[in-house]
Amino acid sequence: MSPVAKADQIQVLVVDDDDADYDVLSPKQPSAHSGIQVLAEKRLREKAEERGTQLAGKAKRLGQVLLAQKLLIQRLEKQIAEEELRVEQKELRLAGEEKLHVQLKVALRQRSDEIVVDRILGKLSVPRRERDKVKQSLEEPSVRSK
Repeated sequence: MSPVAKADQIQVLVVDDDDADYDVLSPKQPSAHSGIQVLAEKRLREKAEERGTQLAGKAKRLGQVLLAQKLLIQRLEKQIAEEELRVEQKELRLAGEEKLHVQLKVALRQRSDEIVVDRILGKLSVPRRERDKVKQSLEEPSVRSK
């Protein structure tokens, strides 16, 4: 902006202030130029203070937003830590259950193998109920054939 355009703007700003004690357009006053400068500087200072107040308010709001975000981050980090702990505990429990499952499977196979070997070698007698069932099944066809 050129100095002339700035001076025109300053004069318009001063005229808008409606200062009754001072006629800014009167060339008869010896300090008309300095009066315009004083009023223009006053107006600029007021604008700067107003802008500073606005910026301070915005900075305060941003500070509050920043604080809220930090609190949210802390809360979410705490939730993540709790979830990680739960997942870790579940993994440990599952690992223990898997180990137990494998142990039980091995024990079942061993017992099954022992039973088969004992039956083959005849060391294990057939339980009475099973013998009775076998006898019954053998007798039934003979009864039917008569």
